Amino acid sequence: MPPARPVGAVRTARRSRKPGSARPIVFAVAALVVLGGVGVISSLGDELAPEDPQAAPEPSAEPVDPTQSAEETANAFVEALRSADADALAEMLGGAAAPDPALFTDDVLAKMLERHPMTRESIAAVGIADAAGGQVVDISYLLGDAEISYTIDVDTTAPDPTGAIDIDLPSLTFDGGYGDLDVSVNGVAVTTGSGDMYPVLPGVYDLATSADHLRLEGEPIVATSGFAYAYTHEHDPLLTGEGLAEFRSRVRASAEECLASTALDASCGLSVTGGLQGGSSLVDGTIERTIDDDSWAAIDALEPTPSAGDPLVMRDGFFSAEVVFIGDWTGPSGSGRDQIYGGPSLVGPSVDFGDPDLPVTWGY
Repeated sequence: MPPARPVGAVRTARRSRKPGSARPIVFAVAALVVLGGVGVISSLGDELAPEDPQAAPEPSAEPVDPTQSAEETANAFVEALRSADADALAEMLGGAAAPDPALFTDDVLAKMLERHPMTRESIAAVGIADAAGGQVVDISYLLGDAEISYTIDVDTTAPDPTGAIDIDLPSLTFDGGYGDLDVSVNGVAVTTGSGDMYPVLPGVYDLATSADHLRLEGEPIVATSGFAYAYTHEHDPLLTGEGLAEFRSRVRASAEECLASTALDASCGLSVTGGLQGGSSLVDGTIERTIDDDSWAAIDALEPTPSAGDPLVMRDGFFSAEVVFIGDWTGPSGSGRDQIYGGPSLVGPSVDFGDPDLPVTWGY
């Protein structure tokens, strides 16, 4: 009879197996789980790995307001002008806008700004110049008392201001009336033949001459667009105070020398012929010429102007002095000394200031 089981005991089924038969199954399952884990980890690793830096998208730049860009470029242009920086201005100008090199230097700009300081600048973009992104900008400022206003086109697509500005430059133009007179513009010598033109930046340009005793009259030339003419009649060469005194002194000395001559053929337009009515003739070497005190006072107050053909020759074309002639005569009826009527007047003195000797000539 089998022994009785204790109360509460659990029956366990027991199966016969070969030693080690269940272990390979456990190991196989474990291996499968491990390998599967590796696959999962590898897959997750691929998904979580950082992206290739070269493939990262570029950060998008905020669009630039073309109006603001154009005004900033125009401000830089005006600031370079205020600083008399010709190189900076040249970099900003497009190839079509090329001022004459002689009048586009730091010194020329500095002299302009020294004589005519810049104030009251105004810069405003006013519209689109073209479909490519150009902007029209109005620029204005005062140079001294002169108002300068002009328009530029700014290429707002350019990466920097280099070559971004287009402008129609004014041309400083001469009429050829200065002849051989040395003329300078803002301190730079220029040629002034008929049709000589100089593209310049908008601004104020002063004419001057280096000729001794002379200066150029007239207002500075304000050049903003088109042709800025340097008309001779608006910028007359006139004598300086020293030059005027020299003119009067030279003319007085010439008149004294001329009137002192006793020859029939004087050198100042006061020659007389030897023949007289009735067959008599004047005796050469006996002629006396005089003018009155009012005429001498007029010589000391001469007001010459440049001659039409040569501005270096100064002339007082309004001066005229009556000359009294007295001389000896001889003829069939005898001889004597009397006043000679019908002789020429002393008129139109001129002095050539282009000649170092300052020669004086008389006559119209």
